[in-house]
Amino acid sequence: LLNFTMSIRHKIASIFIFTIISMSIVHSENTVRGLLRSSNISPADIYANQWALIIGINKYHDFPQLNYAVEDAKSMKTLLNTQYGFPEENILMLLDEKATKNNITNAFYTLVEKTGPDDAIVVFYAGHGETQKIPGGKEDLGYLIPIDGKMGSLPRTALSMKTINIHANEIPAKSMLFLVDACYGGLAAAGNYRSNRQLDIIKGLTKDRCRQIITAGKKDEQVVENEKWQHSAFTRVLLDGLMELKADTDKDGIVMANQLYSYIQNNVLKLTEGGQTPQFNNLSTDEGEFAFIDQNLMLSDFDIDLSGFSFLTIPSEPFGALIKIDDEVIDKKTPIINEKIKSGYHTVTVFKKGYKEFSKRPFFKPNETTVIHTVMNLFEGILSFSSLPKNSLISIDGELMGLTPLENINLEQGRYIVEVGIPGYEKLPAFDLNIDSSMVYSLTLPRLVPKTKTKAFMRSAILPGWGQRYYEEPKKSTGFGTTALLSGLFCLYNQLQYSQLSSDYDKAVADYQSSGDPETKVEHMLNMYDQLKVNEQNTNMGAYVLGGIYTLNLIDILMEQPFNGSSGFSNSSIETDVKVGITPNGPGLEIGIRF
Repeated sequence: LLNFTMSIRHKIASIFIFTIISMSIVHSENTVRGLLRSSNISPADIYANQWALIIGINKYHDFPQLNYAVEDAKSMKTLLNTQYGFPEENILMLLDEKATKNNITNAFYTLVEKTGPDDAIVVFYAGHGETQKIPGGKEDLGYLIPIDGKMGSLPRTALSMKTINIHANEIPAKSMLFLVDACYGGLAAAGNYRSNRQLDIIKGLTKDRCRQIITAGKKDEQVVENEKWQHSAFTRVLLDGLMELKADTDKDGIVMANQLYSYIQNNVLKLTEGGQTPQFNNLSTDEGEFAFIDQNLMLSDFDIDLSGFSFLTIPSEPFGALIKIDDEVIDKKTPIINEKIKSGYHTVTVFKKGYKEFSKRPFFKPNETTVIHTVMNLFEGILSFSSLPKNSLISIDGELMGLTPLENINLEQGRYIVEVGIPGYEKLPAFDLNIDSSMVYSLTLPRLVPKTKTKAFMRSAILPGWGQRYYEEPKKSTGFGTTALLSGLFCLYNQLQYSQLSSDYDKAVADYQSSGDPETKVEHMLNMYDQLKVNEQNTNMGAYVLGGIYTLNLIDILMEQPFNGSSGFSNSSIETDVKVGITPNGPGLEIGIRF
């Protein structure tokens, strides 16, 4: 019975594959075709929902920085969203500073909580990977490096493949594919890819669970990036294989994970001249296979001769936005009118700094114009400094931005600490700025407290140079402070030496008085006396210098011109130190000195 069942299954599979091959022969290369249409299989019959976790890191803190990892991640998101039906709200995107170990871990937990048993997940990672020997064993263990990963502390600060495997098994989704644009070993694989196994495609798409991984290379290899590609070699080939369906060897509109790997391996080896050898493994013992399903093949634009040309028009704002067609930037900016383009499906991406990227994959019919009206909202807040006076010192999250006047700064969504130093005014509390929408953010100043000569004098009376620093004279402050410190240390040194010399002198006097031969002791006693006098003179000189510096420091404050910082501000925005008013006990005067 078992042999009979297996025979029937193989026959069905053979007929199925023969049908696919026949279809690919009948249809010419210039004709849109698809298994999904002809077999009446809906993508919803294969996966209930599709999710993605996309990570791209360029600006590492403790590892060499990369050039195109973030661009790799953005292009992957566009591809999954426009061509393979991944809803934008189902794509978790972590780029650079957001790609911390904690955020990546929380993203996996989000997938645990939100995905269902009939869902599919793609995890794309572009960044550094490392491999370490497991202590006490011969096995390697691979690590994905988040932006806050530390080179000398991978187990604590990076994500090991064992940890990722645990997360993958906790997620209820049926199919899960890791696309890792990093070279490393130690995949914690549960089974090797078997290229010659008989695959029941329908069963693989609709029933079996899978956990699979494709990596860019082995542990001793380096990821290759190139300005010409604007991507790494792995991602460039990956995009070509999926976007242009070059990995779809049987031309059925479905790219299986094993097909994708075969295409990536062959072409990455060629592109890097053997420098990278992509790897493919199963992370579990499940027998399923991941499938990418081209959603566009479900549309009605079939059996159309695509040998002609079409035209693209993008008339809408924003003006001067860059345009990508199938992930390649063209040499024109918006608006464009009747740009010649090959007929067929194309992914059009319009992007401009400060705006949310717009992507669409329409079908371009021969000899017709396709008009795309972009909807591009600002996704960054704009921080304006127009309300601040000239020469105000601005820093954001501890990074110095410069002195006003400054051009507006675009800030991505998130929280920022903005510090403002206004000449002539007391230090302002830091601004905790939350950029949560696309709008212009102006800094609203609190009541300003002017710096005064009285406050500067009080500071300098306590410590020479402190008043000058308060008065925004850093060179004078350093000069007075350093000279006073050296004079004080000189006095202290002589005072400590004086105690020792005084003790030695008293001992010499006692030896002289008790000696039976005073002539032999008198020279030593006189020598100690001379040293003691020199020490007293040095101490006095140091004290005079210190006193002079202290006095000069106070005179310098008195000679300083008062601040003229109130210009440009209304009186209502300035808080003075002297207040006159009616108190509960009658007329009163309040004088406040703030430090």
